[in-house]
Amino acid sequence: MFKNSDSKIGTKETITLITILLFTNTFDNTPSFIFKDAKNAGWLVPIISAVIILIPILCTLNLLKKFKDKGLIEIIYMLTGKYFGFILILLLIVLNIFFLIGNIRDNCSTISTLFFPKTSTEILVFTLIGASCYVASLGLKASARTAFLFLFYFVINLLLILIFSKHLIIPAFLFPLAGGGIKSIFKASLLNVPIFQVIILLSICFPMFKNHKCFKKSSLFSLLISCILIAVIFIIIQMTFDYPATSIIALPFFTFVRLINITRFLSNLEALLFLPSVIILVLYYSVYLYLVTAMFTNLLKLKKVEPFILPVTALIAILCLIPENSIKISLLIHMYLLPILSTFIIILPITLSIIAQWKGAYNK
Repeated sequence: MFKNSDSKIGTKETITLITILLFTNTFDNTPSFIFKDAKNAGWLVPIISAVIILIPILCTLNLLKKFKDKGLIEIIYMLTGKYFGFILILLLIVLNIFFLIGNIRDNCSTISTLFFPKTSTEILVFTLIGASCYVASLGLKASARTAFLFLFYFVINLLLILIFSKHLIIPAFLFPLAGGGIKSIFKASLLNVPIFQVIILLSICFPMFKNHKCFKKSSLFSLLISCILIAVIFIIIQMTFDYPATSIIALPFFTFVRLINITRFLSNLEALLFLPSVIILVLYYSVYLYLVTAMFTNLLKLKKVEPFILPVTALIAILCLIPENSIKISLLIHMYLLPILSTFIIILPITLSIIAQWKGAYNK
């Protein structure tokens, strides 16, 4: 099914792709929700979430090693059977479609607020989804190559933000380090495990990667880099605004960027971030569109992914237009969808590993 690429995706491309995809979690209102739950200790949440999802990732990697040249969906079918496997995959598709819809509306609202206040959200939704659909139709390899080529620009922009934000930081705002307490931190970390779920979802297209060693090294290394990177951004946001402002401010990352002045002639730094932000979002949604379509084609036992990207994208675009209030949708996703998705993405790989062990798959 995934033999459309003329070559395999390498380690460097995979690490870059996953790291950039995970960094998009700082673009929307995710930091606000995290700080609302964990208070001053919001910066600890991505680190603990990464530790929590490490076990499901290791289980997934073990399954991929045992069932060579098989993706996650095929493994689900092999271990759980035709009918139960169909239900599990369908549930995974539905959860991720709703997750995708909420994120698209949220990100388009961000773009509208920062860059195009006079442009309707509907036009931005179609533009973003259209660009993402085009990149997705080129294949996962194209997205990985684009991410690798974009790496230098991404790092330079990030360094500029970190260097020129020194005067905004007040270290005392980090205290108390425990925030709302260990219980609230762990609860927030468990709730936000889907931040890193793309690593597990990429295993659906495992045959497109160079080999198991490449995918394993890339997954674990990018998880480490990403959780540290997101934590650093959260620390800077916390030391700039302090709690409870961090839980109230809309789009904390871009609000923080707006405060940075490089020189008296260059004070509107978020304008410089427009192009990299759009590129990152297009990459993010192109990968997710490809993965959702891959789930769908695997579900129906279809041979190719690319021909079905356009109809799947059209369906998602139509569904994106139904909700009118993006903030309300973000709240609903945070309150209802994330707990279900988090539980599912943690339990699924562990359950599959237990079934594989019970059937003796690891002993063969």
